[in-house]
Amino acid sequence: MITNKLDRMENIVETKISNMMETIANSIVKEERTSIRNLNAQPSMKNEKIGDILSAIESEQRLLRQEMADAYNLTNEKISGLLETTRDAMVFKGAETRTPKGNDLQNSLQAVTNIDKANETVCFCTNNMAEEFGSNLQILQEGIENFTVIFENKLNILDEIRNTNLYLSEQFLSGDDILVLRFNKSYEEMSSQFLLTIPNHGFNSTAKHDAILGNACADILKKYPNTRGKDGVYNIMGYSNSSITGKAKAVFCDMSTENGGWTVIQRRVNGSVAFYRDWKAYKNGFGIADHEYWIGNDMLHRLTSLRPQELRVDMERFNGEKAYAIYSKFSVGDEASKYKLEIFGYYRGNAGDSLQDSNNCKFSTLDQDNDGVSYSHCATEYKTAGWANNCFRANINGHYANYEKYSASYLSWYEWNKFNSLKTIKMMIRPQV
Repeated sequence: MITNKLDRMENIVETKISNMMETIANSIVKEERTSIRNLNAQPSMKNEKIGDILSAIESEQRLLRQEMADAYNLTNEKISGLLETTRDAMVFKGAETRTPKGNDLQNSLQAVTNIDKANETVCFCTNNMAEEFGSNLQILQEGIENFTVIFENKLNILDEIRNTNLYLSEQFLSGDDILVLRFNKSYEEMSSQFLLTIPNHGFNSTAKHDAILGNACADILKKYPNTRGKDGVYNIMGYSNSSITGKAKAVFCDMSTENGGWTVIQRRVNGSVAFYRDWKAYKNGFGIADHEYWIGNDMLHRLTSLRPQELRVDMERFNGEKAYAIYSKFSVGDEASKYKLEIFGYYRGNAGDSLQDSNNCKFSTLDQDNDGVSYSHCATEYKTAGWANNCFRANINGHYANYEKYSASYLSWYEWNKFNSLKTIKMMIRPQV
């Protein structure tokens, strides 16, 4: 009976993983072929550049499919090993209950006695096997749940890669070679990130923190004190009640700064991810958790709506100087409020208060003008997105420059560095102490 349950569980697991892998592979092949056909349709003057990019994309695709297959095989081996161990234990303990044969009366009487003892042993072994099976089944179920969460996060990365390919195709059509190179760089880095993370996703992986799940980074730090000082990517759900639900989301947790527990909501490091995006992109979030990304306005609202949060903004100039700004109370409204920003309480830090000008402002993107200027659309004028009053004094999502330049359209924090472009900026939140 237990063996049959194990067989059924094994079949369910294999079917689930196979279907998931097949869906991902088919989706990648279909959409990437479409992207390649679009690129091949461009003018001949760009054939050489297109050829190089196509070759790189095809190579990444082959590696991606191979790594996904390896991940599938690794998971299958672990599940099969677990099931085989359970079966061996059952066979071994069953063998212990067998009684010797005898041809004489003494052996027959001894056999009767042994049968009684065997019945007791069978009951004892059955109970032990049931306990072991229950324990192994729990491990197996946790492994399947973690595996599902991991692949959902990887599907988000794949979506980002597909979106970047779309941008790449559009820019070839428009002839903007500079943006083409930037988007291609973003594609390569996201593909590499995906390939680098998959091999470490066995059930016993320690290279990543995929198996650790919490409401936010502070919640994870509280539940798992050994994560203190271990900055990296973790999965969070966001604080929830009966009206707020959501799937796990991969985020970067700063577990070091000021005792850790910070959930990074935005980060800019080298301009490889495009931040001039529409309302839907900022609503859902985009980018790569341990690189450049925006966590998503829905998740930002979820994190700040039920528990008071403090905000910390870290920034760096191209000359290596660093500064920070901390706001004691920070919250973001829901979509109906246009993700209205509220900052109150006190400010501290050495970067100056550039965000106060955006207090009580609604979020604006290239396709939604919610700023405080009636005669202008700040997001399109400065190719950015964010909480704009009379446009921005803190242009956190502005255009990235590879060296220091002066313009309000660049990534900037006015009270510290005027409109000189910054090298990096990072925004993160945690519950108030």
